[in-house]
Amino acid sequence: MGGAIALRVAARHPVTGVAVVNPGLSFYDRRVRYIGLLKHVQRTTVPVQEPNPTPVTTEDGDYSLTPLEAVHQLSRLFKSTLRELPAVAAPALVFKSATDTVVPPSSTALLQKRLGSRELDIVDLPDSGHVATLDVDAPTIFQRSVEFFLHHATGAPQSAASAVQSAARAPETP
Repeated sequence: MGGAIALRVAARHPVTGVAVVNPGLSFYDRRVRYIGLLKHVQRTTVPVQEPNPTPVTTEDGDYSLTPLEAVHQLSRLFKSTLRELPAVAAPALVFKSATDTVVPPSSTALLQKRLGSRELDIVDLPDSGHVATLDVDAPTIFQRSVEFFLHHATGAPQSAASAVQSAARAPETP
């Protein structure tokens, strides 16, 4: 959801660049096509479970059940974001986990096909699941993001090397 929102912002407002991690624009489950009707018959469903969750234990507020009304709204967000992708003019950096069981590869394919920007860099994350910023490849995401934004920012106050070193020294948050 966060990736779709960031891409919509980049479509609607001038930004220096946009970086997203495992951006969702499609679903694995084909029943989502009928979610507008299904939500009236069934209120909730069991959420998608990752077989290998992040190594860091988090209390991130996962739902024990997923409301189908929320899935319907997410579907609407994905559709409207897809329509707006041609308006994204900013360079884009996309991180995609190889083992993401939440966002299918078709999301990245749709992004590649519809993004208006001529500059799109896709970084494969071989060892992380959906919540990659809390997983094994997190340092890669942080380092490449800093480099990306410093490269595209005008008048950056520090060199990319010192920014990456500062990011590497930053304390981890639980």
